[in-house]
This record gives sequence, structure tokens and C-alpha cells, in this order.
Amino acid sequence: MIFYTGNQAQPRLEEFLDQVQHEAMRNFYTNRLQDTLAQNAASAAAKGLTEDGLQRLLDDES
Repeated sequence: MIFYTGNQAQPRLEEFLDQVQHEAMRNFYTNRLQDTLAQNAASAAAKGLTEDGLQRLLDDES
């Protein structure tokens, strides 16, 4: 995260606002991805996928 003093931010207000909005969107999409991954992991576990089963799938070169 970038910090500005009031004097630094005033002439660069548009850039500052863009950075703040970008950071907010980045956090939103990060949280969304984490939620999706957690839901997929829960769904896979509910269907019986174990760590060993996952490793076998990842090791399968076919």
C-alpha cells in the first residue's frame, strides 16, 4: 500500500484515487478467489477426494 501526505496527494489526487480503487478491486477479487477455492475444496472433500487421491491425480502423466 502507498501512503501520501496531504501535500503529496493534492497535486496527484487522480492518481491517488486510481490507486485506492485498484487496491479495493484487487482485495475484492482476491477474496472472491479464496472463497471459490474454499468452496471447491469443500465440494471435493464431500465427494470423497482425499489428499492421497489428489496426489494420485496430479502424479498421473496420461
